[in-house]
Amino acid sequence: ENAGAGSKGGKEEEKKGRMAEVKETFKGRREAARALDAAFLRLSGGRRGGPCQVPVMMGRTLRVPEACGGICRFSFEELCATDVFAADYQALSGYFHTLVLEGVACMGARRANEARRFITLVDVLYESKTRLLMSAERPIGNLFLGEERKEEGNTGSGGVVGGSGVQVGSG
Repeated sequence: ENAGAGSKGGKEEEKKGRMAEVKETFKGRREAARALDAAFLRLSGGRRGGPCQVPVMMGRTLRVPEACGGICRFSFEELCATDVFAADYQALSGYFHTLVLEGVACMGARRANEARRFITLVDVLYESKTRLLMSAERPIGNLFLGEERKEEGNTGSGGVVGGSGVQVGSG
């Protein structure tokens, strides 16, 4: 069932005038999670989402844990640490104008597959002009320094950004 999925036809209308480019930085995971909750509710007109299925290709579907109108929400683990591919990301960008991604992990040699998937996700969202709101363990510029350097970085922080196209942020 695709009850929570948006439609590609309404995607462009939803994008117009939604959020100016804004970056907010928070000092902890809970605060970042609350900010993502608030952003989801703001963009959905105050409605909570539910799970849905998005058709991908050749009869495959992708389970979306939370969707409402043109907004969907995933954890980093659900979208980047499992067998999800570029076609899945393209399907999401065709159905949703905004993707909320929680808990982006630090990525190094031990998380090379997750790093490749994350980069592919960002590329697909950028090309389709789909908005990305995310929280991360570190500032975006330090996500690829690797897990072994996590202790040196700014751990436990998060951030939320909005705007047209893809913007990412963290603290």
